[in-house]
Amino acid sequence: MTTLRKRQPVKRADLTNLINRFGDLHSEVLISSEAARFYCTTLREGRLVGCIKLQPVNWYQADLSHLVVHPEYRRQNIARILIAKACRRARLADCRIVQSTIRHNNTVASDLFCSSGFMPTVSFTGLSGQTLAVWSLVL
Repeated sequence: MTTLRKRQPVKRADLTNLINRFGDLHSEVLISSEAARFYCTTLREGRLVGCIKLQPVNWYQADLSHLVVHPEYRRQNIARILIAKACRRARLADCRIVQSTIRHNNTVASDLFCSSGFMPTVSFTGLSGQTLAVWSLVL
């Protein structure tokens, strides 16, 4: 019997702190908080500069979230590399679809996911009243 645990929210500040705390790593790492949750990371000049959360939703689908890149390393394709790494990891886990939920007014994220092959599939109003869009990629 499978038991469901309440998800612990991950804040962008927590990921920024993670980058700062592990900033001197000298090899690529995969941070795992639970067996089914992964943070793909990338390094530049021996520093951890970005990460993205990849979480399986079910047997065919995974979710990308909490993409963050250190401010000093933005606009260097690191976010695009992280998305590609996460998609490869999802494909290796036999996922067929990867999705990410993005705020409707976040044009930087929307443009990034669009340029990575994702397409908007549905929009909805979140609990906070913000309009959100689900972006999907068939692997």
